Formats: sequence, structure tokens, C-alpha cells
Amino acid sequence: MKKEIKILLIEDSDKDQFIFEQFVKENALPYDYIIAESISEAKNALQTNVFDFVVCKYILCDGTALDIITNISDDILKVIITGSGDEEIPVNAMKAVSADYIIKDPNNRYLDVIHYYIENSINKINNKQTFYKYKAHIKKLEDNNVIQADDKVKSSKELYKHHSIIQAINTAAQSLLSKNFLDDTTIQEAFTQIGKALEVSRVYIYKNYFEEESLFTSQLYEWTAPDVTSQIANNQNISFKTSGLKRWKRILGQNKIYQGHVRDFLLKEQKLLLPQNIYSIILMPIFVEKEWWGFMGFDDCCQERQWSKVEISTLKTLSSILSILIQNESTEKYRLMIESNKDLIFICSSDYRIKYMNSALINKIGNNLIGEECKKVLSGLNENCPWCCKENANWEESFEKEISHPVGDSVFFVSGTNIVQNDGTIVKMNIYKDITNIKLMQNMLVRSERLAATGELALSVAHEINSPLQAATIMLDSLRKKYFDDNVLLNNIILLKNSFYSIRDTVKNLLDLNRPGIDHKELIDLNKIIENAIDLNSSILNDSNITCNFEPSQKPLKIMASPQQLNKVVMNLLKNSIEAMEGILNKKILNIKTEYENGSVILKISDTGAGISEQDLDHIFDPFYTQKKKMGLGVGLSVCHGIIEDHDGTITAKNLPEKGAVFTVNLPTNEVNQNEE
Repeated sequence: MKKEIKILLIEDSDKDQFIFEQFVKENALPYDYIIAESISEAKNALQTNVFDFVVCKYILCDGTALDIITNISDDILKVIITGSGDEEIPVNAMKAVSADYIIKDPNNRYLDVIHYYIENSINKINNKQTFYKYKAHIKKLEDNNVIQADDKVKSSKELYKHHSIIQAINTAAQSLLSKNFLDDTTIQEAFTQIGKALEVSRVYIYKNYFEEESLFTSQLYEWTAPDVTSQIANNQNISFKTSGLKRWKRILGQNKIYQGHVRDFLLKEQKLLLPQNIYSIILMPIFVEKEWWGFMGFDDCCQERQWSKVEISTLKTLSSILSILIQNESTEKYRLMIESNKDLIFICSSDYRIKYMNSALINKIGNNLIGEECKKVLSGLNENCPWCCKENANWEESFEKEISHPVGDSVFFVSGTNIVQNDGTIVKMNIYKDITNIKLMQNMLVRSERLAATGELALSVAHEINSPLQAATIMLDSLRKKYFDDNVLLNNIILLKNSFYSIRDTVKNLLDLNRPGIDHKELIDLNKIIENAIDLNSSILNDSNITCNFEPSQKPLKIMASPQQLNKVVMNLLKNSIEAMEGILNKKILNIKTEYENGSVILKISDTGAGISEQDLDHIFDPFYTQKKKMGLGVGLSVCHGIIEDHDGTITAKNLPEKGAVFTVNLPTNEVNQNEE
């Protein structure tokens, strides 16, 4: 159970008071707070209460924050809240007072900053308390004459050494605690001071880790005295099991000190230590959150030695300080990792309330929605998300799932991991990785492979059909010339030739699946291609009672393309939309729009038909796939896809929210040509 933090909030805005109270309540923060609406109320509260923190708005109804902050003890941490653009006022003012300041933002994210500032300050306070406790311990040793010149200390030289050890560890502890986390430079400086004071050969830290269910340890830091060989390169990835260090694992794992002369150790331990020229050693276990993290060690490579009570006692305290710093470093490291992660990450409680959102998710949504129900703000649903772990598995189980988000067209890979809090309750960390582009590329790759296979088949079929077709056409021309006066026969010949032409066009469409780009490409205006296509379909549009709205871009859209191929794409898409509105009783509207955006030409063709079924959407560009009642090969959209792909573009289809479907073509353009227009 966290100790309650006593806070005085000086704020004269009812709205901001309410937001602060909601933030504390929704995050279950251990704050015991009092709200003062003016400087006079704040002064009264300070006279009758003891606070850990004072959070004060800069401009108040009866003065400024400086009118009250300057009269508050330096032992109380103080934060000034200011609006954006007013930074210079509190910065200049803070030169005269001991206070920090935080800028208030419209989305109230400054409350997260205040919370983090308080948590970080509490860690520093705890570190100081540990240090003060350590100093009190040393004072007790002095009071009990442990380090005085008695029977155990027979020379002034040894007394001086003990004082040097205390002073060195004192300095090292202060230096380490000032950083609030492990720092290579600070560690080396601290180890240098301690190593010299203890007159040892080496000082080092090892960190444990598991691999294939076996415990290993590796050396992270090392200080060596002059003329002593460094061993950090050799002491890596050591298995407690196979290296004969089972006794180390058992004793250190029980949070006990391991010390002695190497000649008295087990043979397997000697095998590891003697090549390093070690005579005596002492190992101090390091525990982080009740788990054995690793150990700190001290080697004497010059002589055998007995570690005094003062040395052991002070080294125990140093080990405790390192434990705190390692925990702080771990917490900060993971916080920074999550905050800098581009994936959308949030933590929710078992009642679906959001307890944390990372920056990527806040930026995506536009607001910090801590305390809200995740299903409403993230998915826009009133019921639980279909992929929610509470619906598909035990809350205490982790999960991974690929989902299509109900809002928009995004596809995510969602994973949920348990986090056990200090009070034993379980919260879930959810990571949403956007794989929309990956899925799009996968679908395009599969479709390209299908087209390639179909193209190979088309080449073979075309060869087998075109040869007899050509011979038959020649024979029909011969018959037409020979029996030119037989009108009945001539009409039959014309019908046969038209049927042959239809077969020829079908074969050509099949070949276009495999070779859409054989036509010459030139600089064309897409808007003119569309205008021509609309004119060619005008009679069909009128007969079908379809209103066609063309909204061209304000300037010509110049692209390098085959006019014949692009005309085929536009004609196919218009035909597809017209057929989609057959049998529709409501008003039929065909909308066509072109625009220039970020170096690309965008063409959108939408209709008010029945839309496309979810099953068909995944296969609509596949060759020979069709759900139309009329006869058709189902290659029209496949040909379109091949042509657009040959022009380094993309084509997609999706249903509109209201009714109908929209096809979107994205083609790269020459920006130089666009700018010249």
C-alpha cells in the first residue's frame, strides 16, 4: 500500500479543480489533497497542515504564485502551473524561489506531467531517506566504538583506513543517489573511490539472466587497481550450473553474503577464480523488488584478508543503494520505451477503464482519455470489443490476435499482456500494431502471383485459339467474296465474323492480364480521358436514368501513361458502377472526382448501388472472379488492376458508409509538369 502524499492545490478555476479531482479519482492516486481557491485560503491551510507538495496556479484572483511560494519552507516541493506563452514570467520569478514549473495544455496532459514529477520526486526523497538511514547507521557504529581504537583496532593506520572507507562510501552514495539511476561515469567514479579506500584489486557488478530455463550471470561494470588485469571480457555468460557456482547461487539467492579465501573454496570455484589471481573475495547480493538481480563483488589479488564489520556493514548499505537505483533505472527505461514506441499502447483495468495511454495513442486520438471506457473511446462500441480478452479468454491470460478495426480501414495486430500491480490487482497492457500497409502489400503480392499464373495460362490459350481463329476468318472472307450475291449467306458470315471478333477481344483481355504495359506511354491529361469516357457512355447513362457528376481537379492532371490503357480502366470502372445500380429504385448517382495530392493523381469513382459484399471485397480484383448474373469472364477489374500496377499506382475498392461503393485509383505524377501548368 502506497503512503499517501499530502498535496495543496492552489487553483481558483472550478473547472480545473474538477479535472484535477477526476484525474486523481480515475487513476486511484494516493493523494490526500486540499484545494485552496486563493492565496489567503492557501496561507490558512499551510498553518494548519503539513504538506509534501504545493501545486500553485501562477495567476490567482488575489495575487500571483510568488506571493505564497516565497513563504513556503524549502523542504516542501513546489510546482507553478502556467499557461502556454507565459513561460518567461515564472522562469524569471523562479530565480528567486525554489520551485519548478509546468505548462498547462488544452488536453490536460500536464496532469500526467505533475503525476510523473511527484512520483520522481518521491523516489528522490526515498533515496535521501536511505542515505540518511545509512549515515545514522554509521553514526551508531561510531557511538558503539566499533571503529574506535580498541582491542580490535591496534594501530592509528587501521583507524584511518576505516574512516577513509566510511568517507569514500559516503561520497559515492551521495554521487549515485544524485543521479537517481545507474550512470556509467558515476559508477566508475564511485567504484574508484570505494576501491581505493578498501585497498582492493577489483570492484564489479554482475547481472543475472535466464536462458533456456538455466540461470546465467554476466559482468556489467568493473574497476581495477593499477597493474591488475581486467576480467570483464572473460566473465560473461557464466552458468551457475555448469561453472560450479551452485553454492554462490544458493547463498546469494538467499540474500546472504558470500566471502572467504579462495584456497578454502570448492575446487570448481577455485578453477574459475585462481586464474584471475584472486586470494580473497566478498560478494554482496543485490535484490530488486524481492528478486535476486545480481551481485557486487570485491577481489583482493595481493593477499588474503578478513573483511571487518565496518567494511561489511557499509558495503551492505551500498548494495541497498544500488538496488534502489537499478529499480529506478528499470522503471524509467521501460517508461521511455513505451512513450517512444510508435505502436498504440494503453493499460486498462479489469472494469475496462483506461489507466495509461502512450504518446502515440494520444496523438492518434487527439485526447488523453484516462479513466474512460476503452471500448467507447478506442473502438466506438457500446459493447465489449469482439477481440477483448475478457470475452475470449481468462482475464489473467495473455493473447495475440489480428483484427480489422471497426472504425476506418485499419488492420491491427493486437497483443495483451498482464501486469501485476503492487496491491496484487491485475491490469492489461494492450499493444495495437498497425499492419494495414503490410496486409495491403501481402494482398497485392498474392494478387500479382495469381495474375502471373493466369497470364501464363492466357498465353497458352491465346496461341491455341488465335491460329484456328485466323484460319476461320480467312475462310469466311473467301466465302464472302465467292458468294457475294447470296444475302442470307452474307448475313450469316457477318454474324460469324462478329462472334470471332468477340472471341478475339476476349483473348486480348486475357493477354492483358499478363502484359498490360505494351502500349506506348506519353504525357496525357487524365481529366480529358475521363471526359471522353463519359461522352462514350452518355447514352447508357441516360437510358439507365443515372445522374453523372464529374468534379475534375482545378488544373490539368499530367501523367506519363498509355492513353489506351487508362481509357480501358476508366471505361471498365464506369461500366462496373453502371451495372451495380441496375434494379435500384432510388436515385442513381455516379460521382467521379479527380485531385492532385502529395505528388499523386487521385481518381475516385463512386455509385449509389447496393455495394460490395465483404466476401467479394477480398477477391474483386482476382482474375475470373465474378458474382454478376450476366455472362462474363470476371477479368475486367483484374485487367484494371494490372494496368494500374504497370503504371506504378494502386487501385482499391471499399463500401461507402451510406450506400454504394467507391473505387480509388492512385497514380504517381511528374510534379515538374504539374507546376508548369
